Formats: sequence, structure tokens, C-alpha cells
Amino acid sequence: MDRIHPFYGNLTGALTPTPQATPGQSSYFSTPEDHLDPDLFDGTHLKPDVRKTLLDPLENYWAAHYANPKQWHTAYLAGSGITYQWSASRGNGDLDVLIVVDFPRFFWDNPGYSGLSDDEMATELTTHLRQDVWPGTDNTPIGSKVYEVTYFVNPAPDLQSIKAYASYDITHDHWDIDPADHPAQHPPEFAAAAERDVEAAQKILDDYQHHADAIKAHATGSPTWVTHASELRRITAQAARMYDDIHLGRRSAFNPTGEGYADWHNYRWQAGKNAGIINPLRELKNVGDKATETFDAATYGRTLATPADTVREALLHTRKH
Repeated sequence: MDRIHPFYGNLTGALTPTPQATPGQSSYFSTPEDHLDPDLFDGTHLKPDVRKTLLDPLENYWAAHYANPKQWHTAYLAGSGITYQWSASRGNGDLDVLIVVDFPRFFWDNPGYSGLSDDEMATELTTHLRQDVWPGTDNTPIGSKVYEVTYFVNPAPDLQSIKAYASYDITHDHWDIDPADHPAQHPPEFAAAAERDVEAAQKILDDYQHHADAIKAHATGSPTWVTHASELRRITAQAARMYDDIHLGRRSAFNPTGEGYADWHNYRWQAGKNAGIINPLRELKNVGDKATETFDAATYGRTLATPADTVREALLHTRKH
């Protein structure tokens, strides 16, 4: 029992007030405007400083880790933030940077990765972007607003194959797919499934509040304290799974078998933002992550790799040697 107290102590030390769902944080369901977001565009042309803001984190990171990145990638801006439905968002806007890689050229310039498939390399590149770049771009000030900028490597050779609703070629500074002036259409089953997400998320938040309040009434390390701490560990892990399932699931919308902007996985993310459950789930995920990192650092002297990271590193080691 003593061995688990340090982790639970870290967990309870990381607890935050229960985050609240604030509805209306997505423009995906709004009536289209007659112009594009003026913080991003001059008319229909992406502002030069915005283009630089989006490209610099990607290009600087890749220049430090790979050879000749400008020779083998093209970056595209996608997401509802570049459509005519941009104006209703009351939370951070979404800006998805989808990257197409010329894999034969990549492997030529980076022979240490030779032997991996295009899909495996796309996953490897995206994983490092998520770990190393996203944390610095999830609250990016542009103009009068703040945007959540994410970067994904798309294994397809172009964006036409993933049915993007709109895409702007940031690398070459022009539209690749012009934005439509009407919202996407969805089957009624989407709304029902999204409502189940809201109910599940609210239960997670309610359970978190119950155990976070209850644990304060008991001595640290007592049996009842451990029971509540164990439940909080389960709840924050549940929040992390749900957040990752919704957030990372968006990638399947933007691959060759997905439906792009109108895909269920993109709808699910947008509906979650609109219902206000995304940020609370992310906050609870961060509580668990912080406790784990603190415990690992104190116990092992470093943060331990996740199972997914271990598998990925083993795959790379096998392929490269």
C-alpha cells in the first residue's frame, strides 16, 4: 500500500477545481458569413504574418531534426476556421495544418528511416509533432483571437483524396480547395451519438467533483482517502481516454478512407467543442498526466515512455538496424 501513496499524493496535489462545460465553442454549426476570418485573411488571401506564424514552428522543428525538409513537404491549412463558418466560435479557433510529404524524397534525404512504410513514417512524424510542437501552439495569438494550431502528417499524396472541405496551401501561398459557402450536411445519427458523448463527459466531471470534494475530509493515506484517490485516478484516466479518442480520432476523418470536413470524427470533435466538453476533458487529462510525470520523475528520475511510445521506438529500431 505504501508504494502507491506517493502517486496518489501527487494526484491529489495536482487536483484543480472541477472544470465546467461552456457550450458554444465551435463555429462548425453556425450560419456562414459572407467573408473569411479577417484575423487570418485579407479578403481571401492569407495574411503574410499569419502564414509565417503557422509555418515557423513546423519548419524550425523539422530543420533541427531532419535533412532538407523544405524539399519534401507541403503544408496546408484546413479546418472550420478557414471556412465561412468562422465567426460563431466563442472559444479558441481550430487551425489544422495538414502536411503532405514526398516520402521517396524524404527517405532519400533521411536514409536512417529507410524501410518504414509511408504510413509508419507519417505516424512517426505526427507523433513527434504532437509531443514537441503542439504544446507550444495550442494557444497561438493571431490578430485579436487565440487559436489552437495542430499539425498532422497526411500519408496520402494530396488533400483531394481526403475530401477536405477547404484547404489553403501555406507553403505556396494559394488556395488548394476553395471554401464552400454552405455548411456540411450530416445524418441525424451524428447528433444522437454526440449527445451520448456529452452525457458521458458530464458524468466524468460529476464523479471527479464528488471524489475531489470527498477526499478533503479524510486523512492522507487513510483507507477512505486511498479509495477516493483510486477513484480519481480512474476518472482522470477515463477523461484522458475520451479526450484522446475524440481529439486524435479526427485524424481518421482526414485520411484516404475518411470524409474530411463532413466525417463523423470531425463532427464529433466539433460537437464536443460546441457542447463545451473538450476543454474540461483535457483539463482532467492534464491532472492525471501531471501526477504521473511527477511520480515517474521522483521514482525513476525521468518520465517513463508510454506503451505506444515503446512500441514505436521498437519498430524504428528494428527498421533502422
